Amino acid sequence: DYMTKMTVYSLSIVQMKKIQDVMLKACAENEAIWRNIWKGGIWMKWADGKIRCCWANPKNERYIRYHDEEWGIPVHDDRKLFEMLILECFQAGLSWECVLNKRDAFRKAFDNFDPEKVSAYTEDKLEALRSNPGIIRNRLKIQAAVTNAWAFLEIQKEYGSFSDYIWHWTDGKVVCETGRTSSELSDRISKDLKKRGMKFVGTTVIYAYLQAVGVLCSHEQGCFLANQKAEHHNSYL
Repeated sequence: DYMTKMTVYSLSIVQMKKIQDVMLKACAENEAIWRNIWKGGIWMKWADGKIRCCWANPKNERYIRYHDEEWGIPVHDDRKLFEMLILECFQAGLSWECVLNKRDAFRKAFDNFDPEKVSAYTEDKLEALRSNPGIIRNRLKIQAAVTNAWAFLEIQKEYGSFSDYIWHWTDGKVVCETGRTSSELSDRISKDLKKRGMKFVGTTVIYAYLQAVGVLCSHEQGCFLANQKAEHHNSYL
């Protein structure tokens, strides 16, 4: 009834206000951020005058460069696609910032993400990886990197390149959407990769992967990169 709807609506407003208060408090702790309320969301603006997605940590230069220069930009290079796939798998259950901070160590440990080399890792190599303090030393994820490398190479043989495989799901087009952690697209790709033997490729991991390699353009409205809509990206494909 009317009163019930009003109560639910009021609770939603209260909950949103609490979220905003927490975000604004976090913003206030860093002088480089300007705080702006916009349609119930938060804009975070840095000293360079740019507004970025709220997940980008202003205190981490590596994270800012990743947001500005990599995230959401279409990738067609198979080596880069393999790197991002393995890193996203290691990210499962953790924060992307944690993985990003260890990226250089990962590259060194995994032979610059050469899928042929990774697919040939011996037990001695796996043990060395499990003892490497510079990376995430999860036994199952390390083994999954080898398993996924094999599947990656098989997909290359079937499609000519992994790029052709991952982009065929959208007919080579960039899809713009925000506010999601999974979709019908990530569901279908996740299911197919699992069928091919890959591990740690659930729909949430694959959705994040699609965002990272630019199949999905998910910069939040208000972010200075949000203007790079699908039409812009697709004009270069």
